[in-house]
Amino acid sequence: MSTNGFVPQPVFGPPEDQCVAMSIVRFCTNIAMIIYFVLEAFVLLFVPSKWRMKSVKDEIVLVTGAGSGIGRLMSIKFADLGAKIVCWDINKDGMDETVADIKNRGGVAHAYVCNVADRHAVYATADRVRQEIGKVSIIVNNAGFVTGKRFLEIPDEGIEATFNVNVLAHYWVRPSLNVFTAFSGLLYCPNRMGRHEWIIREFFGA
Repeated sequence: MSTNGFVPQPVFGPPEDQCVAMSIVRFCTNIAMIIYFVLEAFVLLFVPSKWRMKSVKDEIVLVTGAGSGIGRLMSIKFADLGAKIVCWDINKDGMDETVADIKNRGGVAHAYVCNVADRHAVYATADRVRQEIGKVSIIVNNAGFVTGKRFLEIPDEGIEATFNVNVLAHYWVRPSLNVFTAFSGLLYCPNRMGRHEWIIREFFGA
């Protein structure tokens, strides 16, 4: 008996036979999944891509953070596939370059200056898009923010901006455009919330 009067109780796990059986089941499941995905990939080699991919021709695609980086590249890619692009960003010059690139390639694009961290600006801009362009059917929630500072050195304003852009903006953008009433309701979010590298440095991962 211990000095404080507490008698430790033995901890029993599952029987050894049961552990072995569970391991065998997991192993067989993993093997079955590997075989399935290998066979699926093999079959898809013989299926034309136009039959495997949903056409986005003439769909209205909204891309946030379209003024540079991934947002610009995705805007151009969707435009090359025949979609009409609606660019949102706080960087007007960058957006204008994206729109110019798309138009030079024969695509259709429109630019709207919008701070996605401001829900009132999002709602107002969404109304303009509906009236001037039409109903958005695909949203690419790409806009992101990062301070680039060490975790304990991030100022309060930086923390607020990180959550406003990388988290809350997703809640403002999608409902404001009611995207699930059109097309297939595709919602793509390449932007992920800032992570912590060994809980030391915050950085953006897209």
